[in-house]
Amino acid sequence: MTDDALPLAPPHADAAPAGRSAAPAVGRESRVGAPIVARRVVAVAPGPLFAFLADLENHWRIAERFVRVVRLEGRRGAHHGSVLRVAGPLGLYRTTQAEIQATVREREIVGVAQVGRRTAAQVAWRLEPAGDGTAVTLRADVLRVGRGDRLLLALGGRWWLRRGFAAALGSLEAACQNPVDADR
Repeated sequence: MTDDALPLAPPHADAAPAGRSAAPAVGRESRVGAPIVARRVVAVAPGPLFAFLADLENHWRIAERFVRVVRLEGRRGAHHGSVLRVAGPLGLYRTTQAEIQATVREREIVGVAQVGRRTAAQVAWRLEPAGDGTAVTLRADVLRVGRGDRLLLALGGRWWLRRGFAAALGSLEAACQNPVDADR
């Protein structure tokens, strides 16, 4: 972990228990299959973009076609965990628990998504300055997978997730520039 790395979740002292360390690096030996990746340059500077993505509630704003929030954990403006329903191909849904595990200020947000008892993925947002905007990479590395999820991934689930990632990145710029009212 670098000097500017934060322990868990957004940079709020009460957002998560202290003493949590960064998520483990994903090496070839710990991945199941190829990563699921989408990239896009958005016309938002890294600082405001990082602040937007550091609250999990905002993630669901940009992925609303594919995700329904069941529950958010943490205080408003500093949600660091969630339970959600993710739409999959063929009308299938999977309940997922997600948690931000580590951040590197204005550069990276790393979390884990747990699907059922057997499937887990490390999900990372990487932000790099690109002119007046930011190059954003959204990447998921499947760490372990149950039989049913392995079959779903093989039958088009990876393509479906990549498409959902690309749609979320397509919504990111507008969502950052049009914050939701505080009265939600």
